[in-house]
Amino acid sequence: MEEQAERLWEASQTQMREQSQLQIQQGQEAEALLSSKMLAAWWEDYQRSALELLDELHVSDEAGAKKLILSIQIVRKMKKSFEQYVENGEMAKQELKELLELKEKGLIGRMFNV
Repeated sequence: MEEQAERLWEASQTQMREQSQLQIQQGQEAEALLSSKMLAAWWEDYQRSALELLDELHVSDEAGAKKLILSIQIVRKMKKSFEQYVENGEMAKQELKELLELKEKGLIGRMFNV
C-alpha cells in the first residue's frame, strides 16, 4: 500500500513539476520582454502617439475615439498579461522549491511533516 501511495504521489508531483517549469519558463520570457529597451521605447512611443491622436480627434468622431480607446486598452492588457506571466513564474519557482523539499523527505516525512 505504501508503495502504491508513493507511486501516485510521485506521478502527481511529476505533473506539478512540469507545470511549474513551464510557468517558470514563460515568466522568464515575459520578464525578458518587459525589460527589453526596444519594447519599452515602443510602449512610450505608442502612448505618446495615442494621446496625440486623441487630442486631434474631433469631438463628434465617436467611432474614432472608440477605436483609439480600444487600442489603448488592448496594449495595456497585453502589458498586464506579461506582468502576470512574470508573477506566475515567481510563484512557480517557490512551489517547485517546496516540491523538491517534500520529495527529499520521503513518504513518512511528508505524512508527519518531519
